[in-house]
Amino acid sequence: MAVRDAAAGPLGPGRDEETALFFERAHYRHDPCWLLPVPPRLCLACLLELLPEPCVSLVRKKHVLSCFRDALLRHASLVMQLVAQDQRICIHFVSMLFGLLCNVEGGSVTDLCIEVLIQLTTQLKLEHIIHCLLDECHKELCNMPSMRGSLATLTLLGKLVDAIPPLADKLVMEHSDLMEHLLRGLVYPSEGVQASVCYLYGKLYSSPVAAETLSGHFREKLCPLFLSTLDGAQTKELQINCLGLLRQLLKYDLFVSVIMNKSAMAESTEGVEGPPEKTSLPLVLKKLLLSRDETLQVASTHCITAVLVHSPVKHAPAFIHADIPEFLFEHLSSSSEVLVWSSYSCLILLAEEPLFFSKCHTVYGIESVVRSLQGSLRMNNTELHKQGLLLFAEILTRQPEEIKLFTSSDMCRDAGRALQEAVSSPVLEVAAEAVKAISAFLR
Repeated sequence: MAVRDAAAGPLGPGRDEETALFFERAHYRHDPCWLLPVPPRLCLACLLELLPEPCVSLVRKKHVLSCFRDALLRHASLVMQLVAQDQRICIHFVSMLFGLLCNVEGGSVTDLCIEVLIQLTTQLKLEHIIHCLLDECHKELCNMPSMRGSLATLTLLGKLVDAIPPLADKLVMEHSDLMEHLLRGLVYPSEGVQASVCYLYGKLYSSPVAAETLSGHFREKLCPLFLSTLDGAQTKELQINCLGLLRQLLKYDLFVSVIMNKSAMAESTEGVEGPPEKTSLPLVLKKLLLSRDETLQVASTHCITAVLVHSPVKHAPAFIHADIPEFLFEHLSSSSEVLVWSSYSCLILLAEEPLFFSKCHTVYGIESVVRSLQGSLRMNNTELHKQGLLLFAEILTRQPEEIKLFTSSDMCRDAGRALQEAVSSPVLEVAAEAVKAISAFLR
């Protein structure tokens, strides 16, 4: 090993006291050039010899790695000089950390290995080191008989692409057969593995180049598996990572069309005997809207909005038939400003579709809008005021004359009072939206 070849003479005065002797029996052979010149004076050569040693306990290895991580955070440039002085050592260190990552069974040591590997690759900025790590990950996944031990490698890949976004294109172009292993992970009966796969997919599809390259992969293989995974997700981690991937996919018109077409096919076979083979996105998002988790409610509302912005006329009917407006109106009573604002935004887009009114959603929802508007005007949130007034104006403007909107004089009076309060707002933009709403109210 290179660090042993660079042997030093006798220890200099004070060296024992200043150095953290991680591997006492080997330290005397190490050249002082492997010492960190500031406290804690870690010896990189000791670290390299200790970590792969089978007789050293995992607890001690964790402590050593933790000390190195802390030094890396406190003295990044000095540690990088230490690591980068010999490229062979650099590659060996990365390979050794990856080997440790693959051989420990989860827990804090895995997290520590991943954190150190990410720090090293992002700080070193050396192409061959990144290439080496990607090759190690590729080889590990390809040689696995099952996805049982894949969690650490998948998590590392996801965080690596998150830290270095251009790697998304490199992975897709140079390691394209990894996609088949990701599909295997998506059907593996472990929500931890599935969550790490969705996280990595989300990072890949965040790159326009990678997304275009993977368009056929999504259309032909990934879409039904992904929708089924989202529908069956039980853990918060998998639900959030699925929704994160969905948000990336919904940026592209092609993927929106593929997802909504498959959803329409799933709904057309509903009620047919036999196990369902397809999943409908509107119904899956409806289930998340019904959850009591505010994060999931907001994320699912954002996803509905992301679909609708592509074409409200084309996609709104599917969400209206799934009774999505009913639950969005219910969310207007939430104390969460983010959820209320998100619901306003989504309802504004749904209001562009005549079906929204003909199915009488507005008749049942107008009280929620008025109550929400009254409550929001007491908050110091101008954007919330504007969005609520915009929704109210849209409903008042588009409501068919033959369908009575206000079913009681009390509700009509409350609406008038809310608009009167809004038009008196000191914020010009809020007052302007209120004037538009009043004009529609008085028609």
